[in-house]
This record gives sequence, structure tokens and C-alpha cells, in this order.
Amino acid sequence: MADDNLPLFNLAKDIVSRPKLTLSTQARRMLFSTGLPYFKGEAFRKFLSDYLKEDCALLNEETTLQIIRDAKGDENLEAIYKILKTEVKALVDNVLPTDSFIPSLFNLLAEYGIHHPTRYKRVRQLIVRYQLTYHIPALVKTAHKARIKMLDGFRRWLGENQPVAVDVETSEEYEWGEVITFEEEISSEDRASILAGISESSIIREAIFLLSSGSMVRLYDIPLGGIWVSFMEEHPNETFYRLSVQTRYQGSYDLVLCLNKKFTHDGLRDEINWLIHISTSKSGENLVDNFGGYWQAYKMWTKEYLPSNSIEKFIERTYRKNSAEARKRLYFLWPFFVWSAAWAHVQFWRRTNFTMELADKSIGNIVIPSHDYQTGIKHISIQNRVKSTNLKMLLIDFHKQFVEGAEADHEVLRQGSVWQFIFSAVLNSEGEERGIELLEDVIGASSEAEEVHREAQLYIKKYQENGYLPKRLYFAIRRFERWSLINKEAALSAQARTLNELYDTYRLIDIEKKYPETRPNFFLHTVFTDSSDKFKSALFNIVQKQHDEYYSAEDGVALISQLKNEFELTEKEEFFLARLSYRHLKPEDTAEFISLQSEGEQRADVVIRLEDYDGLSYLVRKPVSPKEISRLHQIFMEAQMPVSFRPEHKFLVAISERGHVIGGLFYSYIDDQTVYMEKIVVSNRYRRKGISEGVMQEFFNRMRSEHIETVTTGFFRPEYFYRFGFKVERKYSGLAKDLTKD
Repeated sequence: MADDNLPLFNLAKDIVSRPKLTLSTQARRMLFSTGLPYFKGEAFRKFLSDYLKEDCALLNEETTLQIIRDAKGDENLEAIYKILKTEVKALVDNVLPTDSFIPSLFNLLAEYGIHHPTRYKRVRQLIVRYQLTYHIPALVKTAHKARIKMLDGFRRWLGENQPVAVDVETSEEYEWGEVITFEEEISSEDRASILAGISESSIIREAIFLLSSGSMVRLYDIPLGGIWVSFMEEHPNETFYRLSVQTRYQGSYDLVLCLNKKFTHDGLRDEINWLIHISTSKSGENLVDNFGGYWQAYKMWTKEYLPSNSIEKFIERTYRKNSAEARKRLYFLWPFFVWSAAWAHVQFWRRTNFTMELADKSIGNIVIPSHDYQTGIKHISIQNRVKSTNLKMLLIDFHKQFVEGAEADHEVLRQGSVWQFIFSAVLNSEGEERGIELLEDVIGASSEAEEVHREAQLYIKKYQENGYLPKRLYFAIRRFERWSLINKEAALSAQARTLNELYDTYRLIDIEKKYPETRPNFFLHTVFTDSSDKFKSALFNIVQKQHDEYYSAEDGVALISQLKNEFELTEKEEFFLARLSYRHLKPEDTAEFISLQSEGEQRADVVIRLEDYDGLSYLVRKPVSPKEISRLHQIFMEAQMPVSFRPEHKFLVAISERGHVIGGLFYSYIDDQTVYMEKIVVSNRYRRKGISEGVMQEFFNRMRSEHIETVTTGFFRPEYFYRFGFKVERKYSGLAKDLTKD
């Protein structure tokens, strides 16, 4: 097993994968330990699961620590959690058997969080989920025990609080009392509680570490007067204070300190568990502020500080401006607010395993960004939770509290039915297939006389006809529509520039993996709205094909290029079809479609026209025939760069104004995110004219459009490749360029 080049390595690996080869627990542990370094991710999950199912006593202290030492990042952590999740789901009658290996998995998670402090928050979330499984009391108890063990170990790692520090400038000693400054309005009782908590515990160091990605701050890092404590708000059960911490060299940090006034210990622990569980990130949204730590002895806990106001306060503040522009802004933002808030409430319902919902669904209990391209949706309070009957009642209550309540107070928000945004939020949260099933359940659980019944039927009908527009895409389209209304005579280049800006601003590229039809859908609903119905219908068919089936970037280009053969395109359609296929085209770039023969099939490509240093034009595209590939091979030979082209190689060539191949490169795919660029060449006559730079940049652009993240190449001409951002990377044998950082 020490050398994977040996002929017997695979046999040895197979042997250590078989826990049934021995009945001895000690021998199994030796087999397991021997094979452990050679199984990662999903293979590790199966490896560990097979052993645990055969022997629930496998994970002693030594074996547990070996698993933790070998684990890097989250891959093996998630594998452990998958095993736990599967075993809990398989419990019979919600009873934890005495011979179950579930407790050893919780212990493994706890040790993982202790030995990998940067993963502590993630492990805490995983354990907390099972502290909330009240229908399995033994599981709750087991999870709680693991949580306490991990917390104690983590705080030992943080170390004891430093009571005295020495000023590096004056050499004078100082204590926490000299560091903290309180706002005058804070009561003496609360001042004493806060000072005691900060002085006697590591509450500040823990909060900063957990809420700022691993920064460690001690007393000597904070100058005299470096902490300012100010009052934020008071609730029936707690009071919130803002702590602004200024350090000498690490910058400043803001966090919220909460003082418990009336919560019982068990009630507060339950509340904190829900906060940790609900804050699991989804689509970049946490739903509640990230939790820091709870210190029972001082009746206080910490969470992140994010300056924000409820939607109610934002609407009232904007309304008071009493201007037509301000009211128009509220009118356009209202659908975004409805969609976002509905999504947040459906997500809360989902994260409680569809058992609970928030009692307060008003505009006063939620924070939503005031720009429809931003993230940051948060429930202000989740204390008042009620049992959920079904989705129908949740949506009706949301419509009554959030929509009807706000529209009754602010007439400017009214714009007809907004049920479509509520239903879209359900699909946004649960996925299209499951979302439609849930809406059909809503229809089945309501009478024809109910508004929700009629609106859900209408929504599903429109969905079947027109498909689903993801949230970011929908609001990017709406913003383009508003821009085009005030700029009706905009030049094609101006429209293209606006499309590019919106695509970046709304981060539409991020949703392309889930919705591969995003780009054609965006163009269909913006620059092609004034095209003929037949053209739009054909493009919509492409949208549906890309939605229902997997298409590579090359396949997508081929589909779109068919429109050129089917229709007599206008100048505008020609212009934007090229940009639809190829996102990195600049508004001023010249491009056109060509057909080419590939492996007996008719394919398509986009041709880019560039200029060399002398102002002479040349084209960059894929080869259109074997003859052009042969000519590229000849140029390599002439440059004394012997190469061998193989079937898996792809090519990009530079073509002179007279139609001759004058250079190019070839490459191959390593995996879905990496390509290996073999070599690049330019004919002797055309060198030092910037052509290789043009070909290289065009190659990078094409790879980005295919969501390739890394381009690698050999260590042959490093000084040349350094100019393009290639670097020596430990992970790769030659040079590598990260395309995501450009």
C-alpha cells in the first residue's frame, strides 16, 4: 500500500476494503487504518460505512484521530454527515438501538470540530440539526453530549482569557476595564454584566474568530478605549448591544452582544439551536444573523452585526421623501420584496422539516436588500414560531400579513395580483418539479371559490406555456425593459453593453449550471422582443431544449446557429445571435457564424475578427476542415516544434485576410473544469504582430464561456506564459492559469 505503482497495489486496496475478512475488531481497525489514506470523498463514505456496519466498535480514540488527521477541507466531513443522515433516516420507530454506531459518528464529528477549528461552525450546524429532532429523545441526548464535548474542546483551543496586557508603546499594564467605553444611556447593571463577561471569558475572541473567518484577537491586540459599547434595541426577553472593536493591526470588528433577561436556560438553548440551524446558507442567504457563542454563566451570547433596516422602515423612509421618483422606485421594488419574503418564509418552513412557520410574516419582521440584484434576506426575529398546517395556509397567511398589510398602508405598492411572485418563490425554494407538485397540492386543498386556488391554477398554466424565470433573471429582464423605455433609439452597441452589465450585476452566470437556458432566455425577453413571432418561437424551443437536456457550449452554438439558416435575419438579430452564443464578445467586436465539418457532422462556430499591431485584420476560429489542421501542424514543424495531434485534441486557428492559416494552438480537456493547452505557434512571417496574444486571449474567453476554471500547460516557455498570468502551482506539474480571477 505504500507505493501505488506496485503491481499488487490494487489487490491490496481491494483487501483493505473488505471488513468481513476478519472477526477481530482489532484486526479490522488495522485494515481500516491501512486503507484510510487511499479513500477520499464518496469512496471514503462507502469505506467508512462498510466498516461501521460490520463493527459498531470500530471507532476507538486512535482510529477517530487518524480519520481526523487525514481529513482536509469539507469533503470527508460531508461524507461522515451523509452516513449519519442515512442511519438516522433508517431508524425503526424512532428508537436508537444499543448497538448503533450513531453515537460514535457524533463523537467523530465532535473531535473533527475540535481538531479543525475553522470547521467548528459547520460541524456545530450538523450536530444542532439532531438536537432539534424532538421525536427521537435518545438522538437529542446523544447530539447534545457531542455538542458540549466539541464546545469544551474548542474553547480549550481558544485558550483562557488574558486579564492583563502591556501597552507596546508605553510599556504600561492595562486591563479590560480600560479598553471598554460604554455609551452613557447604558444602565450600570448592564455595564457590570458586560464588563464581567468580557473580562472573565473569551467571549470577544470566540465571536471574532467565528464571525470573521478565523481572526484571533487578544487583549494586547486592542488599544486603550478600543471597544465601544452602544445600545441597539430591547426585546421582552433580551437586550442587544453593538460592540465595535478596534485593534492595533488587524482592523476593526463589529458584533452584537445579547443579554438574556427572561429566557430560561432550556428556552434560550432551544432558541439558539434554531438560530444556528436556520442560518445554514442557501443561495447565499442565511435567513438569520450568524451566531457566535453562548456563555451560560454570564447569560449572554454573540451574533454578527449587519447594519440593516426592516422593509417596513425602508418603505416608510422612502415614502417620506414624497417624490415621484421615490414612489416609482417602491412600485418597481415591490414584486422583488414579495418574491424575496415569500422565499424566506418557505425556506424557514423547509428548514424546520415542513413543521413550523413564523407567526410574524409582516414587513416589519424581515430585512431585504433595497436593490433587486443584492443578497442579504434575513428574518429579524424567529422567536414566535407556530406549527405549520400546510403550504396553502402558510401562503394565505403570508399574503394577508405581508402583501395585504403593506398595500393597505401604502397605496403606491398596489399593482394588481402578486401571487405569481409568491408561487415563483415556492419554485425558487423547492425546485421546479417539486414546486409545481406543492402548488398542485395547494389547489387540491382549496375550493374553486378561494383566490389561492384560482391564482395557482393560472400560474401553473402560464408555467406550462412559458416556463420558469429564475429570480435574478426575471428582475434583470425587468431592469432592461425600464432602461429601453427611456432609451428607445439606443444603438446596438449600447444595448449590448447594457446586456453585459446586467448579466454581470445580477450574476446570471452563477445560475447557468442549474438553468443552462439562462442566456438565451435573457436575450429572448430583451433584445429579441421585437423579432417576429416565428423567430421568438424557434428561440423559445431552444430555451426549452437547453432546459430539459444537457447541451455543451458547442452544442448550444450549433442550436443557435440553426436560426441563421432558418430565418432571414435582421442586422440586429445577426448582431445579438453572435453575442448570445459567445458571451465575451465586446459590443464593438466583429463576429459572425460559420459552419464546419466535424466527425461527419455539420457544426457551427463563432468567428472573431481581430487586428494585429499593423492594423491588419485576422480571424480566430476553429478549423473548418482537416486541411487547416494539417496546415497548423506544418507551421509547428517549420517552427521546429514537433507535435503529435491526437483524436482528443481541439484546435483554435488564426486566419489571415486572404484565408490562410497563420497560427493557432491545440488543447485537450482534463475534466469539466480544467483544460491542458499543449502548444501555441504563429508562422514566421506573422510573428511580433500580437497575433499569438490575440489567439491566447480568445482561447481564454472561449474557455470561460464553457465554465472552465483552470488552463494548464507544460513548463516549456515559462517566460512567455508568465505574461498571460500562468503560475507555478503545487497542484499541477507545469504552469496553471486561474480563469476565475481575471
